Amino acid sequence: METGERTTPRAYWAMRTDRDNAPLIIDELRQGRLRQGWGYVADQDLRRLVKKREAGLAFTPEEQSAWRNRPMLGGRNAINPGDIVLLPNLPNPREFLLVEIAGPYDFAPMVLNGEADINNLGCDYGHILPVKIEQPKPIPMQDEQMHAGLRASLTCRSRLWSVADYASNIEELLASPRKTTGWNLERAFQRMIADAMAASGAAIEEKLGEYLAKRFSRAELEVPCEALVGYLFPGAKVEPHGGPAEHGADIVATWDDPLAASGCPSNLSWRAVFQVKDWRGKATELGALHQLEDAIRRYSDEYPVRGAYLLTLCEGESEEFRLHREEKGRELQCPITLVGQKRLLGLFREYAISRGPG
Repeated sequence: METGERTTPRAYWAMRTDRDNAPLIIDELRQGRLRQGWGYVADQDLRRLVKKREAGLAFTPEEQSAWRNRPMLGGRNAINPGDIVLLPNLPNPREFLLVEIAGPYDFAPMVLNGEADINNLGCDYGHILPVKIEQPKPIPMQDEQMHAGLRASLTCRSRLWSVADYASNIEELLASPRKTTGWNLERAFQRMIADAMAASGAAIEEKLGEYLAKRFSRAELEVPCEALVGYLFPGAKVEPHGGPAEHGADIVATWDDPLAASGCPSNLSWRAVFQVKDWRGKATELGALHQLEDAIRRYSDEYPVRGAYLLTLCEGESEEFRLHREEKGRELQCPITLVGQKRLLGLFREYAISRGPG
């Protein structure tokens, strides 16, 4: 991959950061650093990964996850100094910031403590781009000047994508002084609802946790989790597989490339496997990891299994469990992710809001 400055006009990007850690991301932006996750060990430094790729060496699952940030390195078809990056849902949901890239990529994981350590990694967000905030006031996604196509593009679930088609509109947003007045009543009402939902998010998650514990126990928890997986992977075929013949998976999601020629395999088709555990406290039972190992081997017969997930109401995992989980992921060349209580209830909250009442 080429790195370094580019002589062509600046490009325009949208980048998702960790909105569950928005205060931390915002504080770093104020200090001129745009940070991205999947950067918690030195081997995830993108400069090291370039050398490893050039040497023809395979990536570990952790390195492959970090490699998705490779456009941060700069060069052709990548982020370079002078480019504009739009950051959705910062500092608040339904708002965004515009920043200008002010220098080359660097790698320096942050030490995380307390609530900031949401993934129990001890450190993360090592991928850094120096920035200056071009528009210091957040821009609402319902801003009158915002192109409808640009607003629609922000529903993309990718980590990074180009918004070059809306370059002129982004320049207009940069040049326009932000105003606190001039909104019509309908927009003001919608903003009020969005703010209220954000403020009440913790209460919603607490109530969801209460209802899940009261109404779904043990294998029954697979039913709401199946619905959640269907919401998270639109277009995928989501099937329950719980029971004696589950082969390690309670739920299997399969996405079949609709444009692949009949009878021909496609690199775009994939599977994901899920094990659901009605656990509390910390995850310690290694048997669940052996079940996921069985699922990865069993369900990769037709399509590659790209991810294995343990969905649970645990508040974390023991050190032994974490080490064993990461080791299994490396061995199987398939990341195994623990989705614990905080993350799971947050996803259920998003699902509930998307469905609305009734």
